[in-house]
Amino acid sequence: MLIGGFQKTSLIDYPKKIAAIVFTHGCNFRCHYCHNPELVTGAEKIADENAILGFLDTRKGKLDGIVVTGGEPCLQKDLPEFLAKLKDKGFDVKLDTNGSRFDMLENVVLKGLVDYIAMDIKAPLAKYKKIIDTDIDIAEIENSIELIMSCGINYEFRTTVTEALLTVEDFEEIRDWAAFHHEKLNGKGYPFGKTAAELNEPERIMACIDIYQALTEDRPYKKGLLHEKTCEMLDDMAQKGFVDSDISKKIRECFGGI
Repeated sequence: MLIGGFQKTSLIDYPKKIAAIVFTHGCNFRCHYCHNPELVTGAEKIADENAILGFLDTRKGKLDGIVVTGGEPCLQKDLPEFLAKLKDKGFDVKLDTNGSRFDMLENVVLKGLVDYIAMDIKAPLAKYKKIIDTDIDIAEIENSIELIMSCGINYEFRTTVTEALLTVEDFEEIRDWAAFHHEKLNGKGYPFGKTAAELNEPERIMACIDIYQALTEDRPYKKGLLHEKTCEMLDDMAQKGFVDSDISKKIRECFGGI
């Protein structure tokens, strides 16, 4: 693990628990308001992993949990191994993430290596690139949100309030697109049973992209479907009134050459 720092005690970073904090080096976002800019580039290893683990051995029964934050912890290839070491010592683990590395997040969740997840949702879809100052696959964000909400682990979503960058309306949009991607145009989706008249274009796009990526990507428990088969299933859903047919057609066109 590339570790940038270690805080021995915190009473505020892990809800209802006394915790220590491990700060990982490296982040794929470039948010202008970042409060840990020294951790972004990941150029230097400051803290020794073995020394941290040794210290934690002396805090068994005194600390309830460990917060692994960053930087972006899910960039670390050996994150699962490190979290396993923390769990083996009897600590609960809280993971902070920006949600951009869905595969790693899914990996540690399926392996039972985290007990609490805090994900930063940076902005509405249209403003994401402006806030993070880099290109990402927004479907990774959406899939991480879905995983966190459905996996049964305690979680929180949070957004940095920056008046110069985000408005009240932006926060309302974040709430809606994060919550509505399982809604269906015919009103038979969940959790709110929204109808076509209540779902705007970004929310409709997120619903279709969510289905497309869930069907096409390889996961530990299944092989992903091919593009054409997935589009046939989306078209069928559109005919049944579940998703937007125009967006389904655009997905077929845009993703066909990938």
